[in-house]
Amino acid sequence: MWLTSLVLAVVVLGATGFAIHEVRRQELATTELQRIVLRQRMWRSEQALFLTSRERLAGLGDSATDTVDLPTAITRFSHDAIAAIPFAVLESIPATADTTKVVHQIHDEIAHSVYDAISGTTRGIAGLIRRGLATPAQPPRPGAAEEDA
Repeated sequence: MWLTSLVLAVVVLGATGFAIHEVRRQELATTELQRIVLRQRMWRSEQALFLTSRERLAGLGDSATDTVDLPTAITRFSHDAIAAIPFAVLESIPATADTTKVVHQIHDEIAHSVYDAISGTTRGIAGLIRRGLATPAQPPRPGAAEEDA
């Protein structure tokens, strides 16, 4: 009878040891899942912050474009004002008036074309930057560095 009791005690002790081992393994798995969930929540929070900041920067693009284009507009206005002085003088002289009007018109067309090209290039570059910021880029996934290693 003591042999049966001994065998039964060993079986119960083994089952208890196995149960303790399994409970510990499940606790570790639960802890790891909690860490993964927390990491995922943080990643989603970072992603939302990242996308919000990109949208804000893209929204600032229009005012930034105007700011970058402002020196071109000032230079264009100044150029027109300064060029008008000698043309006005030459157009007031009857002998040079007709030729000066033609040269003045050609000058203004060329100058305006150059300033339009500069302004268009500036706006085009700003548009590319704005589109790049508005495109929803994805921040790195959580654990991506761990997977690459």
